Amino acid sequence: MEGWAVEDWTDFRRALIRCLITLRQKHIRNGDLNGNSNIWIRNKKPYLIDWWDSHFTWEKPPQSGPMTDAYWIFMSLIKWSLDLNLSDANRCSRRWGPIHGNLVGTFNCSLPMEGKTLLDVGCFQGDFSAWAAAENMIVTGIDTGAFSSEENTIDVAKRIWEGIPNLTFIKADVMDWPTFNYDVILFMDTFSHLVKYLGKEAPTKLLNRMVNEAGCVFFETQMAGDRTGVEWLKTPEDIFALVPGAKFKQIVTLPEHGIPRTLWKITKEAN
Repeated sequence: MEGWAVEDWTDFRRALIRCLITLRQKHIRNGDLNGNSNIWIRNKKPYLIDWWDSHFTWEKPPQSGPMTDAYWIFMSLIKWSLDLNLSDANRCSRRWGPIHGNLVGTFNCSLPMEGKTLLDVGCFQGDFSAWAAAENMIVTGIDTGAFSSEENTIDVAKRIWEGIPNLTFIKADVMDWPTFNYDVILFMDTFSHLVKYLGKEAPTKLLNRMVNEAGCVFFETQMAGDRTGVEWLKTPEDIFALVPGAKFKQIVTLPEHGIPRTLWKITKEAN
């Protein structure tokens, strides 16, 4: 990367996700797709990879201890885009990496999530949705589409990720969503915004519905002191109290504007 600069890390991240999705559509994995030698860059975009360590997902990998191409891609993005301002490429990768590892395991070279369903609540422009679609999950991203007055984020997501058959984007209010019967739900950086407009009761009931109906919920929210955080969420115990009796697993804690923000995996106690 010495002497080389990306003008837009978001575009570059999305190009890498597209590269990964192309491999998945052909049922191909690469066990050594690391950024040091095997991601090839042309005109500041990833076009080619080293095929030496590639294999079909139904074949035994050629390496004795392979790691998945998805793992290498987001680790390379974290390394390359690391900066004090938490670039969006870095932020997205640092969250999806632990989620991916929790769901599929970094050493699993099959497609263990193929056919599993995922709902991305507050999907914005669909980057987490696309990461999940690359694992051959059946993904639905929903958003009100009104992050700012200048854009409809769902229209942007549809344009960016056009042509991915297992990925759907819908402009919708999560409060009106009929069912949360999904294998996985991503509910990240959305709860505090719902609390701001609806108060405590309705968003809390919504989270409980998700946990009760879904296989698992990955939940992250802004707490007291974190910009527009929820003032009555001050400790992990306050988070646990949102869904009494549920099982909370800490996935990763990352600095966000000087205040640590934790991503939790929530499941019903029975799980």
